[in-house]
Amino acid sequence: MTENIEKLKSLADNIQAAKLGKRGKENHINSYTVIDEYQEWRTESEDLFEQYFDITNSHYEKFVGLPRGGNGYVLMNYFDQQYQIFKVHIKRFESG
Repeated sequence: MTENIEKLKSLADNIQAAKLGKRGKENHINSYTVIDEYQEWRTESEDLFEQYFDITNSHYEKFVGLPRGGNGYVLMNYFDQQYQIFKVHIKRFESG
């Protein structure tokens, strides 16, 4: 699980860097690369959280309840909302 968490954290860091314009012109938030990274991060995060939480957990419900579609700008809005939940859950996992 630790390896999976590190991969998810790395993907989240890449997405954050793109949002801040630190990944160059090719990897802006509306690029296919960053959109694909978001989709991978979201799917794998949901898979991980699903093992420990269900829809009765309000944070999990909010995380999975957001739409999946949209351009990079829309997805980054979802990412902003989901990232806060992600950090809380990951901290729980890491602390045991």
